[in-house]
Amino acid sequence: MDRKLVLLALTLVLSTMLIRASSNVISTTLPILAKYSLGFSNLLVGVLSAIFTVATFVGSAFLVRYSSRVVLVTTLLVYSLSLALLSVVSSLSVWAVTGISGVTLGVIMPNLITISGKAEDRRTRERLLNIYALSLSIGLVMGPLIEARLIPFLGVRGVFLAFALAPLVAIPLLHGASVSSGSGRTTVRNPALTVAILNIASYELVFSFLLTFGGIFMRESFGSSPAEIEIGFSLFFLASLLTRLILSISPVERVKRGVLLSLLLTVTGVVVMIVSRSLVDFMISLTILGIPHGITMPMSTVMITRGIPPEMRNVANGLFFASLTMIGSTTAFLSGIGITLLGFRDVLLTILGLVLLIGVVLMSRVRIVDTWTSRKMNK
Repeated sequence: MDRKLVLLALTLVLSTMLIRASSNVISTTLPILAKYSLGFSNLLVGVLSAIFTVATFVGSAFLVRYSSRVVLVTTLLVYSLSLALLSVVSSLSVWAVTGISGVTLGVIMPNLITISGKAEDRRTRERLLNIYALSLSIGLVMGPLIEARLIPFLGVRGVFLAFALAPLVAIPLLHGASVSSGSGRTTVRNPALTVAILNIASYELVFSFLLTFGGIFMRESFGSSPAEIEIGFSLFFLASLLTRLILSISPVERVKRGVLLSLLLTVTGVVVMIVSRSLVDFMISLTILGIPHGITMPMSTVMITRGIPPEMRNVANGLFFASLTMIGSTTAFLSGIGITLLGFRDVLLTILGLVLLIGVVLMSRVRIVDTWTSRKMNK
């Protein structure tokens, strides 16, 4: 890569690491704050997480029309403020602050995807997209590890204030990035976008459940401490990081193989989690599930760049990220109801059935992306 691409790669790595580490605090620690500090029931925890993801959906829809450098910097500032406010929220104010956090994050994240996919050469572009995904994993590993260190000194509330600094540091890094609003019209019926959404859905069902209720599951089933919960998530995200590191070094040519591997490991990890009877068993299942987490996002972004023209990708990324967050919000909400009525393991069993169903549809359609790639290479 030339000097400009190296600079772009470094900017993406640092910015994405900072933003993802801070957003992970909301995803994994806010449910614990709501449950044990604010006294929320499992149902209300699910509703709160759903509000965060629905708000992120709104932010992604806003991005499609109004994406710009000014919007990006402004949302980073507001996002930082919302993180700081989460350290002092009450059982009433937490709803509004969570919503603001979600909207701003929904604007920021698709921008990073679009910036990552600007290279003209296909392999360079896909390598940058994999580096973006790798940076997500680094941030997700860093977040829980830093939290585990900070919680004994700052408490659960204090970590939100500490991570409020991350978006502020990202502002000068992204200030000079090329950000533009998308043009063209893309619909979910576009084959590449449809396959990308199916691919991410096959894992987002599991991921959303883990982010919202994984820590509570560990505490109530195995008596885990907050620090042990963060270590469990660190194992999960470390496995994801190593997977994305491999993809960054050697991008996948045939996405069907990556999708199949992801589905097999997802099913295996969920089964191990359902039958787990000790904290060690649960940690093993988290580690297994970290691998497909490392595969699905890079595969989906590659599908979009291979099948959608450059002038339409910003729109596609907005729709993709909006769909991702809507799947997450629905899963969190229904999981909260399901856990209240059935329990943790029965909800996981239901999710396993949905993953298998989506997997069958996905495998019947994913070959179209590889077919397009072969045709372009043979021209």
